[in-house]
Amino acid sequence: MKTLFFFLVSSFLLLLPYKKILCQPGYSSDNGYSVYIENGKAINNPTNFINHISKPALIKGQVYSLTIDADFSISYIWIYNEQGIDIFENVNSEDYTANIPEGMYHILLGYAPSENSHTFFVKDSISVTSDTTVTFLKNEATYTTEYQLFRENSNALRINTISFMMFNNILGTGLNIWFPNIDSTSFLFKYNKISSYLDCEWAVKGKQLANDGNLYLLNGPFFDFSKDTVITNDPLNLAYADFIYHLPDSINKKHEIRLFTFNPSSHQYGPYDPYYMYPFTQRVFQDTSANLSLRSSIFWQGIYVVNILYGHLCTPEIRIKEDYVQGYYYVERSAPPFKLSETKTVQIGLTPTYWFGKFVNEADTIKIRSPYGRWNYLFLSQTNDILRHYPIDYSLYSEDSLCTNGQFHLWFEPYALNLGFDSTGLTIPVSQGKYEMTIVDDQNEVATYPGISQVKATFNLNSEDKNPPYLSLFQISTNSILANILEPDSENKILFRLEDDIEVFSTELFYSSLEDTNWQILTIEDNNPYYVSYLPNLNNGYYCLKLKSVDGCGNSIECLMEPAFHIGEITSIEDKNTFSYLDDFTIFQNYPNPFNSSTNFLFNINGNKIKNIEITIYDILGRELKQINPGHLITGINKVSWNGTDKFGNPVSSGLYIAKLKGGDTVLFKKILLVR
Repeated sequence: MKTLFFFLVSSFLLLLPYKKILCQPGYSSDNGYSVYIENGKAINNPTNFINHISKPALIKGQVYSLTIDADFSISYIWIYNEQGIDIFENVNSEDYTANIPEGMYHILLGYAPSENSHTFFVKDSISVTSDTTVTFLKNEATYTTEYQLFRENSNALRINTISFMMFNNILGTGLNIWFPNIDSTSFLFKYNKISSYLDCEWAVKGKQLANDGNLYLLNGPFFDFSKDTVITNDPLNLAYADFIYHLPDSINKKHEIRLFTFNPSSHQYGPYDPYYMYPFTQRVFQDTSANLSLRSSIFWQGIYVVNILYGHLCTPEIRIKEDYVQGYYYVERSAPPFKLSETKTVQIGLTPTYWFGKFVNEADTIKIRSPYGRWNYLFLSQTNDILRHYPIDYSLYSEDSLCTNGQFHLWFEPYALNLGFDSTGLTIPVSQGKYEMTIVDDQNEVATYPGISQVKATFNLNSEDKNPPYLSLFQISTNSILANILEPDSENKILFRLEDDIEVFSTELFYSSLEDTNWQILTIEDNNPYYVSYLPNLNNGYYCLKLKSVDGCGNSIECLMEPAFHIGEITSIEDKNTFSYLDDFTIFQNYPNPFNSSTNFLFNINGNKIKNIEITIYDILGRELKQINPGHLITGINKVSWNGTDKFGNPVSSGLYIAKLKGGDTVLFKKILLVR
């Protein structure tokens, strides 16, 4: 770690002399540079210098000064050429000087005379063969585009945020000019020209409270760069969806919460919407005529719970259609979209969580990838939202022997470096062979009841296909509405999308009640690209789901959700401040199972009624082998391990064993399998 720190600091010091040759002090998004303009000033966003230092370009020839003079205060400036010189800087001054090598350059700059107007200048093919001065005048901006946008009732739309995106085909990067916190029914954009190598588009965020509490997300391309233009939208093209937000019941719903919508705002520094009290519903409108190829035609939703550490979640990318809502994964937008909702009602943060990691193994490396790129979230809610559940426990076995175990953390935490984390996945170096891996999210919560979600994956690194199948969608619905509280005597459906590098050979889906270990198989319909299963009529209560899938090379996954849903009405904690309608004590399936050296029992305690927990291990003949003292207990999820030994510390042999767990008046049994 000391070596890494020294390298980063040394690199920073070495690059300081190049600041005026290649500088990148502003926020650099995935698409390039982003300018945050408020009250006519370009504001520097908080940055980490390690992420924002450009490598010096190869300088050939004499270096000259390029001076920019203007009769206005320049907000930002961008100077670049085909040879890789790339200078971007917030200025907020009437002049600017850069020392650059001789060559042919393009210059982009802008300023903001008011909070709802902007002027953008482009000058192409500026030859620098000596010290050069280029002058910009306000009256050179000869064209005006006025944005006048309307709501679905044809009333004027009040704009909260507007951004202009210029994607540069020369550098393969771009510029996002972003105006937050305005309050206007129109916006003026003036320019002298738009270069042919810039792909340009705009996006607005309609001010929520000023538009009857509805949020409008509109966007489109620049379509005529050579004359004055008025851009309007046709309200007939607006489609809406109602977003219903769910918070874990462990979070006190009296906390204030804030929304953030990632269009057109930056997802890191975007302004929050006003404070809300839970529960609430947000109606979002979007123009269905906007072309999907426009980068601003999809959006994210997020929610932040005030005074809760890491108390936020965010959705996949979303596009509202006329009659339903589509979802897209962050780094896999080219993949087929999925239906986030078959209706105009979209649930956000609805549990259970399900295993969503994808193995991309190599011959000597186990590698797990998250579809959210650098964010290594391996379990998502059934509405495909990030719930920030971490750390995640894992155990890795080879030939029935434990290789390693530990926890997966968020990629940016310091100790992540020791686990081999990188920006695209989680990696564990190994030798060739067959492996089994168990990964557990024990922070699940379904219909007010704590639970777990886990996957047991098997794979052969000697095989042509080294990866097990993977889930890219898992949803539970009642009468076409996503839910985890299902209505009796209704069409209760399970929909999932299962994929594999080569082919999926077989798939099975099971259910059981939370108190029962007898799994019942469900009929599955293969409606490409989805699998569909319908639940039978069930009694009221909590139920678990287990999914097994095997590919053509024998690699497999077994996904478990305990519980996954509840049948019948349930009173919320907020309405009834007690858990009396729930079991006081519940044990989940141990993991791993089968196991070799040790296994973990997870159990849930509701309230303070249970003071003492007894765990006793029996063999198949009913002989007592060992009692385990759980030690300190807490309300919620507790974990206890058994290392496969008897009361004398001797290892027991392979076979089937019974774990008896007693708490208060509740006695539960679990079958466990030890394989030496």
